[in-house]
Amino acid sequence: MYPMNALATDQAKRLGEMIFEDERLSGKIRAGLFIGEGKQGQNIQRNKLMGPDHIIEDRNTIIDSPPDILLTNFKMLDYGLMKHNYNGLWSHNMLDKGLFKFLVLDELHTYDGAQGTDVANLIRRLKLKLNMEEGQLCPVGTSATIGSSEEAPTLLADYAQKIFGETITEESIINENRVNVEEFFEEDESLLPFIPLPNKLKELVYHERDNFDDYLQGQLWIRELSGVQYTVEEKPQFTFRDQVDAQTEISALPPWYCRECNSSGWLGLKHDGSDNTTTVVGTKIPTVYSCMRTTLHNTIANAQHNTIVKEHRSTRVIAHGNNTEKTVTGPIC
Repeated sequence: MYPMNALATDQAKRLGEMIFEDERLSGKIRAGLFIGEGKQGQNIQRNKLMGPDHIIEDRNTIIDSPPDILLTNFKMLDYGLMKHNYNGLWSHNMLDKGLFKFLVLDELHTYDGAQGTDVANLIRRLKLKLNMEEGQLCPVGTSATIGSSEEAPTLLADYAQKIFGETITEESIINENRVNVEEFFEEDESLLPFIPLPNKLKELVYHERDNFDDYLQGQLWIRELSGVQYTVEEKPQFTFRDQVDAQTEISALPPWYCRECNSSGWLGLKHDGSDNTTTVVGTKIPTVYSCMRTTLHNTIANAQHNTIVKEHRSTRVIAHGNNTEKTVTGPIC
């Protein structure tokens, strides 16, 4: 059971691929996606059979021939328990109450407050409808968001007990434990070539006569490139968009750099048709870079690479080079 349809849909594709690729499961295990279709989805042809990258999605097929695994959300499960036309979902369970073995709640931490109360009540209604005894159902809750304090396991076990209505102890919690490189590889010398050693990078001094295959290329991304700005001052410096002075009208602009002549400058936006003394009106990085990407084929530059003009609907992208006050009177050919 998923809190959102998007999660269920994404996992349905992965589950379909997993079942299809495993010869032990393919043709033997069926899975279905039982979520709301909405008004727009009522006339869409849904999958009635398992496939290489999908599971059963047709609602009538799921009701008439319930699959072994059902992906759904708490709203549809509630409908499944109340509506008479969904009774077919439980036809086999009514005959053999031992068929229902596992109930999995993804993103367990989201079921708190009023929604948690509703889901806890829904699970108890499900067990009552199928006449299930305590301990018969194996509840599973998954989450990447749990506490790390000493009392976290106790609190989590108590929380899960309230949701599922089953006995759950701290020993039932499967946690994630991080280990360092030394602990993971222990003292196995055969694994030393696979252990990352940052100090070894200092020894990788490239010479033109050497073979590139003998070197390791390392790359470290510290900040996203789209966040870089160039300060507007006599001696410009590179900075980041969250480090500029918000009180200054234009303290920094997105930068440009020419690999041919090594010139650099600033990028901004002006309304098309405005005079050359008009202040730059577009300084936001996403907006400027969007204009650059979507109209790259219209870029024209003069021979000195001092100014670049880009047509973009009702705006122009103006790029001025360092130490220049050249203005643009029209497209440069």
